[in-house]
Amino acid sequence: MRPLAVSLLFLFLLSLGCAGSSSTPLMASAREKTTTYYVQNHGEDERSLDQIIVSALRARGVQATGGSEAQTPKDVDFIVTYEDRWAWDMRTYLRLIQIDVRDPNSGAIVATSQSHQDSLSSMGSTYQELVKKTADQLFGE
Repeated sequence: MRPLAVSLLFLFLLSLGCAGSSSTPLMASAREKTTTYYVQNHGEDERSLDQIIVSALRARGVQATGGSEAQTPKDVDFIVTYEDRWAWDMRTYLRLIQIDVRDPNSGAIVATSQSHQDSLSSMGSTYQELVKKTADQLFGE
């Protein structure tokens, strides 16, 4: 029985090292209720991640809309882009999500947040939860 417990502990510790996140949060001035964000769907997103990001931003009290790059309004304060990478291991799971907040004039990144996970660490969670967590990190949480 003891070797089994040691094996399980090893697997648990290994799974902790296979998930992570990093972020450079938004400035306080970018978190005001009057700040407007536009989340650009990159065109290959079949799961409407842009709308999940919009909901997460709205939950933070800022104004957010989303759609295609061609629909981007001219008067937004920030443009949000994202990259999603998926993997398959007996099921499809979100392996990496990176959300970038950009200056609409220069395209420069002013804040970024990234989360990644492996198949084992994604068990029991949804891709929606990972996207929301990554968006929340933009606000320093």
